[in-house]
Amino acid sequence: MNTILRSWIAMVLLLGTALLAACATLPATEVAPTSPPPPTDTSAPTDTAPPTVDTLATQAAEESVQQTADAQATTDARAATETQAAQSKAATATGIVALKQTSTAEVQATATSYATAFLNVIEKLRGEGVVKSENNQYARLEDFEQEWAQLGWFKWWGTGYAAENFVLSADVAWQSASNTADWYTTGCGIVFSLNDEDNYHLAFLSLDGYGVVGRKAKGDLKLLAAERYGNLSTPDGDAKIMLVVDDKRVNFYVNDKLVTKVYDNSLNEGDIALTLLSGTNKDFGTRCTMTNLELFGFS
Repeated sequence: MNTILRSWIAMVLLLGTALLAACATLPATEVAPTSPPPPTDTSAPTDTAPPTVDTLATQAAEESVQQTADAQATTDARAATETQAAQSKAATATGIVALKQTSTAEVQATATSYATAFLNVIEKLRGEGVVKSENNQYARLEDFEQEWAQLGWFKWWGTGYAAENFVLSADVAWQSASNTADWYTTGCGIVFSLNDEDNYHLAFLSLDGYGVVGRKAKGDLKLLAAERYGNLSTPDGDAKIMLVVDDKRVNFYVNDKLVTKVYDNSLNEGDIALTLLSGTNKDFGTRCTMTNLELFGFS
């Protein structure tokens, strides 16, 4: 048995020697690690090399340049928009200014035309000796329309002008709510030399066809003159009136005809107002409309 055991051991040794010799002749091979590989970042391609410091700097510079370019483009666009808006606004403003200038020029031209025409009337009055004062000051007043219903009463509305010597002209239209009004106390006219409710002068065209001039002094109302013009249309009608006050004299015209004149030494500087006399209590009473109101004041 010892002989068999020794023979088997000798054979194993021979085989081991042969295997060692064979392994010695093979090339060396790296053995892969048995631990699992690290997880792969799927957010970027696996074959891309990690960025270096230079690469990051380059990318940052490029992004900065791009941001600067974008910001500049935005600024340029905003500036262009603001410039366009400013130009448009300037153009609009220029248009408005031009329009206002044109409008003002037209108004001035129209006013000059009216003043020139009225000045011809003033010169005619001077030639007739009705007006002696100089230094004319022209004003075209706003149209007037008022109504009043109280029999035997009248009411006035201020013009915002005051003078002692002046000429006031107007185209007057009237309307009465009654066909049987008291025509003598119905009419349209002018209050002047107005200091307060107890001191003033009054000139009006009564619808019974008279030019009436009166005065109230210290609360006492007095008729100064009443001259007949002629028949007037009632309850509706129209006429042109003109009041000339100069050198203590009052001249009242109807349709370019001198109707009433009076001298009154108590005349002084005072407010100028427009008035209507009702003559009826019915409905709206009497309505007076005055257009083409032109005023020449003398200083």
